[in-house]
Amino acid sequence: MPLTSSEIKAFVEVTRTKNISRAAERLGTSQPRLSMMMKRLEIYFGAPLFVRTKHGVELTKSAVKLATQAQDLLRGLETLRESVSRQTVELEGVYSVGCHPQVAAYSFPKFARALLSDHHGIELRLVEGNSREILSAVVAYEIDFGIVVNPTANPDLVIVPLYPDKIQFWTRDRPSVLQNPLSENSVVFCDRNLLQMESLLRRAQKSASLASKRIVSVSDLDVIRTCVAEGVGIGILPTTVGKQGPRRLVPFKQLPTFDDRICLVYRADCQKTQAAKLIKDYITTGLKSREGI
Repeated sequence: MPLTSSEIKAFVEVTRTKNISRAAERLGTSQPRLSMMMKRLEIYFGAPLFVRTKHGVELTKSAVKLATQAQDLLRGLETLRESVSRQTVELEGVYSVGCHPQVAAYSFPKFARALLSDHHGIELRLVEGNSREILSAVVAYEIDFGIVVNPTANPDLVIVPLYPDKIQFWTRDRPSVLQNPLSENSVVFCDRNLLQMESLLRRAQKSASLASKRIVSVSDLDVIRTCVAEGVGIGILPTTVGKQGPRRLVPFKQLPTFDDRICLVYRADCQKTQAAKLIKDYITTGLKSREGI
């Protein structure tokens, strides 16, 4: 079994007093228990550490060498403890926040500016990826916080709903001939890697409200928005993306929609420092129940 810091401290105390009884008294333990701890040390290191005398114990060469290293180890542990304790109470550190690039474009400015302006000791690292990747990275301790779409329940995670979003079919204010959903010649742009997109396409085609046979898969939602704004085709986009940009897009009211929920996710066993709690507060205050979605 591995040694404990209590056993190392007890060994150091015995080397200082050279007396088991006196060391036990100073440590607040019994002499038999301390003797057992020293015997365990000798078994662990495979060498005798003490020679008993009438007045106490004398250190062997192995004990003298171990004593110096043990004191260095205890000082290192104390320095580490103070460092961790200081980080727990001080508002500083580097924390990672992961989300989809388009979610980041909408969400990140709404909390990061105030957080970074108010607390100069905190640094944020933005990690981009789809929601499944971000969720897995949070579970695997690779990312501190995730802002994800429709997260699945996980016993290791805390999930805090932030704001609703909606996936819709979009056109521009003056639709082109390629943006007529009842025409087989129309074009639809969407990211077919997202489960919401496939669900919407099936529902629209089944209801006969979408006749298009030409589906173009594009992973960048900003590219889809640009294509819609230029009249190249219809786009399937979150409302937060459809409403951005200089040219106004218009959702199709007759086509189906898909409700999303954007959530903050993090591991409850990790984010316990004051800085982490502060970041959680800024994210939830900046994003929770956003209006205009």
